[in-house]
Amino acid sequence: MSLILNSTLQVVLFLAPVIVLLSFFVAAVPLTLVFSPLLLGTLAVTGLLVYMMVVDGEANAFEGAMLLGLYAIIGAAVWF
Repeated sequence: MSLILNSTLQVVLFLAPVIVLLSFFVAAVPLTLVFSPLLLGTLAVTGLLVYMMVVDGEANAFEGAMLLGLYAIIGAAVWF
């Protein structure tokens, strides 16, 4: 489990600054690493729930369905 979570973390830590730097050349409005309170809250809730899912070292379909539901709720919150 730690291999999965740590590899994801490494990808994010590499890609976030690269995307911000590329946005100066590609996008009309450059991206920043300043996040809104909604995004910070969803990041905290997602981190907490993922920890609760993987702490036992097992996975099942119900936990996957809960994560999909969480992602749908986050998507709806960001959309509106």
